[in-house]
Amino acid sequence: MEIAKTHLGTPELHKRHSIMVEGGRYPRSKVMDQMIFDRYLMEGLINLTQHRSSEFLLNMAAKANVWAKGARINGVYVDGDKKSKIFFGMMPLGNALRKIRDNCGEGHYHLTTAVIIHNRDVRKVEDGISLFASSMDYVNDNILFFYKNPLRYLE
Repeated sequence: MEIAKTHLGTPELHKRHSIMVEGGRYPRSKVMDQMIFDRYLMEGLINLTQHRSSEFLLNMAAKANVWAKGARINGVYVDGDKKSKIFFGMMPLGNALRKIRDNCGEGHYHLTTAVIIHNRDVRKVEDGISLFASSMDYVNDNILFFYKNPLRYLE
């Protein structure tokens, strides 16, 4: 009986990323640091709560299709008198980023978009990690919390 072979990644992939090989009958490789904020967590620069907030914003960006294309021409339109070309999925991400800018500052906003949207390393920016971490604390305390508990404002 011949066991099926699986591809566990190229040497270039192993050089650039931290790879975990999961054993079993059909072993598979798993990239542990796909995004730069994953590396921050692995190196202890951010905590698990801040990483969860980063993943939350990344999920919002994915739902908004920020990497696939611009505004959808034949997509869902925002309600109004004139038909807008703005895809409705962009609004939650835009609102979250606006809250970060308005409540934390421009620096926090720019570092958050650099890390989450552009996957850029901000370690060389002065106070880059601390500003990004405080932005993610704000997301956890003020944005993520309300997505989990949408009726919280009624209390």
